[in-house]
Amino acid sequence: MNECLEADSIILTYGRHTVLSDVYLKCCMGEIIGLLGRNGSGKSTLLRILFGTLQGEYQSVRIGGQYVYPAYRHSGKIKFLPQKGLLPSYLRLRQILPLYITDVGKREQIGQFPEVRNNLDKTAAHLSGGERRIIETLLLLHSDAQYLLLDEPFTHLSPVQVERMLDLIRHHASSKGIIITDHQYRYLLGICNRFILLRNGKTLHLQHKEELVTYGYLSEAE
Repeated sequence: MNECLEADSIILTYGRHTVLSDVYLKCCMGEIIGLLGRNGSGKSTLLRILFGTLQGEYQSVRIGGQYVYPAYRHSGKIKFLPQKGLLPSYLRLRQILPLYITDVGKREQIGQFPEVRNNLDKTAAHLSGGERRIIETLLLLHSDAQYLLLDEPFTHLSPVQVERMLDLIRHHASSKGIIITDHQYRYLLGICNRFILLRNGKTLHLQHKEELVTYGYLSEAE
């Protein structure tokens, strides 16, 4: 049975400012969903509510029809890559790997990547921004989670590194559901099955990428 991740009835306000008010989102395993929106539209906020580290006035988050808020407490269900990073800065990489990946075979797979292999004795604080982002994404892609929430995974990456990450995301999406947001929207156009545009606190489900122009996210020139 394909247990989809669904969320609706999400309301979040800060004072008189309504951040989220009319949200519906559904992601099934095997899908890559692109979550787009202007700066300050609430993309990161929505991902945090889905994961469970932020509570709105109301939220309904379900996996397979079962209420899971806060989702992070349900083992093997969902993992989140926040913008500010994931790795404990004071630990060496060889200490970090088993904290996130218990399967020895999967750790060996990750160890083949030069960003991992060449930095095992470095603390996370001494990795470059690009190295950290690649390693963080690798750890989540190789985890046992059914769903991944990736917030700006291409930050600090070169175009060549981004292409490598896109290939890995495509590969692992066959066994996971992935929701991904990134300001470099062009990278998402060729990888996502569907797009959701967050605008004025509401989710707009797009059928065609041309609708990004219709709703004002992109200009005709872009």
